[in-house]
Order: sequence, then structure tokens, then C-alpha cells
Amino acid sequence: MDKFCKISVEESVKRNQGTTLSEKVQSKLSSQQLEEKRNRACGYICQFFYEVGIPHNTVTLPSFACMLVAIGDYGKTLQGPSAYEMSGPFLQKRKKKMLDSFKNHKKAWEHTGCTLLGCKKNGKYIYELVDRCIEDIGPEKVVQVVTDNASVNTAAASLMKAKRPSIFWTGYAAHCIDLMLEDIGKLPVVEKTIVLARQVTVFLYAHTRVLALMRKTLGRDLVRAGVTRFATPYLNLKSLQDNKKDVLKLFRSEELNDMGYLKKDKGKKAQKVVQTDSFWKGVDIAVNFFEPMANVLRRVDSDVPAMGVFHGCMLDARKEICLRFDNDESRFKAVMDIIDKRWDNKLKTPLHLAGYFLNPYYYYPNKNAIENDGSFRAAVIHCITRMIQDKMLQEEIIDELNIYEEEAHSFGTDIATLQRRNKNFDPG
Repeated sequence: MDKFCKISVEESVKRNQGTTLSEKVQSKLSSQQLEEKRNRACGYICQFFYEVGIPHNTVTLPSFACMLVAIGDYGKTLQGPSAYEMSGPFLQKRKKKMLDSFKNHKKAWEHTGCTLLGCKKNGKYIYELVDRCIEDIGPEKVVQVVTDNASVNTAAASLMKAKRPSIFWTGYAAHCIDLMLEDIGKLPVVEKTIVLARQVTVFLYAHTRVLALMRKTLGRDLVRAGVTRFATPYLNLKSLQDNKKDVLKLFRSEELNDMGYLKKDKGKKAQKVVQTDSFWKGVDIAVNFFEPMANVLRRVDSDVPAMGVFHGCMLDARKEICLRFDNDESRFKAVMDIIDKRWDNKLKTPLHLAGYFLNPYYYYPNKNAIENDGSFRAAVIHCITRMIQDKMLQEEIIDELNIYEEEAHSFGTDIATLQRRNKNFDPG
């Protein structure tokens, strides 16, 4: 009966993840023998990774777990794939499986449209590459092309607008926010704080014993990697702020003092930094500048579509910065100028404004301000007329837009009213 009830490798992995070690191992071998066998196997796996230079975190991929289960299922006599098989038959099978997985996405494009992400080279090359992709997908299914804000992409956008005026070409929001963080990091008070903080972290991570003691005292690492280059300084400052008490405790400890590193130049500088009140005040100021924007960056850099929430998130971030500095404009004006300069120039497109207007979470609580502004409704009309050429369909959409504004029909039901308050609700 086993051959009729055999589960797949993927199902086996899932079952193993939900069971304890004792449940996984049904063997006559002692636990010591099992541990020896595992260490031997892991040693060879690690040796392969080291020799080839494969990143160690790839062991977290589901396919790695599936591979281990499949090898164990076959047994000792398994012969691995040849170079020809990997570059030929198995590669083609994997390609077919990947293309088959796109079928549901392609069906969804009929209703939702899709976004193309661009790359860097030169304007003409990018334009031709993106144009071929649009042809493959179908121009009527593409809403926008998203690239970073390099000049070559601006040139490609001009070429695309001339040929396909209905398709938007917008800047990559995460890249733009990352540039804001870079500019904020260049403000004197922030730049000085980052330099001082780096002296502390460099000292702590330069010596194995000091690092081990730090991890023991804090219970975690102090340095954290950000999703982008310029988010990392913020995360490190935030980590220092969150662990201030333990960091001070570490530098006052006899154990660290007995190691002798605090008597050396780098140790003296690091100790002086953490014992200075002005440094910690600088950390607080920098975090208050960075954190609201870093939260926006985290939101737009996730897998959840951000077009409908981006403008609202930016407004919320500006308000939060104001509140953190008690609405004293003299304390945050330089940061606001940095944010507004890049935001106004790259990320206040008709699509962004329309997304804000059509998100009930933002629209209904701020209805009067949005309607009085006029630019948001104008952005919606611009998107409709640019993307839809059929005049009758345009009129139908405008009629539905009026129903939305008046909270009529289904927009006025109890369930719709309740969902407006859900910030994570996807209006699309």
C-alpha cells in the first residue's frame, strides 16, 4: 500500500518541521551514533559550501530541506546529477515548472495589470528591453514600469512615453527613500553621531573576547544589517538606543576592564563616547529623524503592494517627525526640506495621488481636505483618461467614482465602514 500513499518531498519537509526530534527519529541507533552520523554528513555539506563559496544562509531555503529529504529517501546508492544533466534536462524541467507557476499570475494581469521593474545600463537599451517585455505581456496589461532614479532611466522613460503614453514610468520608492536617509545622514549632528557610534561598534567587534562578552551582556548582536545601504546606520543607532543600559553596564564591567582592551587607543575612544551625554542625545535626535522614514522604507520594500498606501505613509511619517520634536519647526526643518525635495520631485505622480484618494482608510477621515485640495481627484481623472481609451468605459468609471465619494451603495454598508479603519486592508 505504501506506493499508493507515498507523500511528496515537500509534504515530508512540512511534517518534519512540525514534529519533535524524538518523533522524527525512529531508529535502533543510539542518540550518540545518530549524532556522529549527522556530524559526518553536515561536515561534508559544509565542506561543499566552503569550497564553492555558497552563502551560508542559503540553508534556510525550502529547496535545501527538500534536497536533504529526497537524498535520504533514495538512500546511499544515489548518484548525483552530472554537469550535463544540471545544465540540460533538469534545467529545462525547472524552467518549465517555473513558467507553469506563472499561469495564475498571467490570468490575474487581465484584471489587475502588472508592474515591470527596470535595470541599469543605458537609456536606449533599457527602453528596448522594457518594450520587449511589454510586448510579451501585452501592453493592455501593463500599468507601470518602476526603476530607480538614474538619468539613464529618465531617458528611457521619455522614449517609452512617446511610444506608449498609457503606461506610467515611476521611480522606485525604496530607492528614493534610501536617498532621503543618505541626505539626512549628512546633516552635521547626525553625521557626527554616526561616526562616534561606529567607533563603539568597531571596538566591540574587533576582538573575539570582547564580542563574546558583549553578546553575553546584551543577549544579542548590536550591529544589524538594513534592507538598504543607508538604513543600516539608522538600525545600528536604534540598536544602541535600545541597549543603552546594557552597553553602559558592559563598559563599566570589571570583566571587560580586566581584558586590557580599554587601555588601548580604540578602547579609550569607545569608552569615552558611551560615557558622554551629548553622544546619547545625538543618538536620540538621529533616531527621531530616521525612524519614521525607515518605517516607510520597510513598508514599501515588502512584498505587499504599496501604491495605495505610500502617500499616506509619507504624510504620517512627516507628522510623526513633527510630534517627536514638539512641533518646533526649527529643530526639524532641515529634514523636512530633504524629504520634500525628493518626494515632490519623484514620488508625487498621478498614480501615487490616485492611490491615496482611492484608499478608504485615508480618504474618508480626510475627505474635506482631500476634496478641497483638488489635486487628488484630478490625479484619478488623469489616470483614467490615460489608461482607458474607451469613452463609454471612462464615463462608467467616473459614475462609480462619484458613488465612492458619496459613500453610496456598498461603500456605505456597515462592513465597508468597518474595513475603512483597517490600515492593512488592501483596497485593490
